[in-house]
Amino acid sequence: MEASTGNHQLGEGGDRISVFARVRPLKEGSTPASGLRLTQQAIELAVPRGASEHDGSNSDKFSYHFKEVFGPEAPQNRVFETVAQQHVLRALDGINCAIMAYGQTGSGKTHTMCGGRGNFSRDRGIIPRTLSTIFQAIDDRCDGVHY
Repeated sequence: MEASTGNHQLGEGGDRISVFARVRPLKEGSTPASGLRLTQQAIELAVPRGASEHDGSNSDKFSYHFKEVFGPEAPQNRVFETVAQQHVLRALDGINCAIMAYGQTGSGKTHTMCGGRGNFSRDRGIIPRTLSTIFQAIDDRCDGVHY
């Protein structure tokens, strides 16, 4: 079963919706799913058909494609730079954008959007990085636009 490419065209103006996926790290004591495989632009699953068949020989395979897939090791700054930074800067020029996180409870939405509890500069999520980017861009503007 094939899913879409992760990029969807809307309207005549070239508006886009880009879909990204982030796979959070395993919780301590958890074991990784044997049928899960991440690539740069896809999440591939092999789901066994029978309860005791875990060798993958008799399984249903699914592939979900995205603009980019971030694995458990992806740092917060890379997620922000790839997913949000250009949209934030374009918003200052009047281009509308929206970023939303979607997923089940415990999947890492708050960690991605707000950040972690560790090192603030390393673990900040999309929202605090967006605010920093906005204020830095305002300070750096030299085109006569004042806010």
